[in-house]
Amino acid sequence: MKGYPKYKNCGVDWLGNIPEHWQMSKLKWVLKIKNGESVNTLFDD
Repeated sequence: MKGYPKYKNCGVDWLGNIPEHWQMSKLKWVLKIKNGESVNTLFDD
């Protein structure tokens, strides 16, 4: 598997380094979850 050219520390201990061009965001700013749904139901086909 080919890696990325540069990595950066993401600030999350258990995650470690991520590719330099990736952005960190809180999940609540990326997904809109309706009351009573779980994240798994959002990705079901």
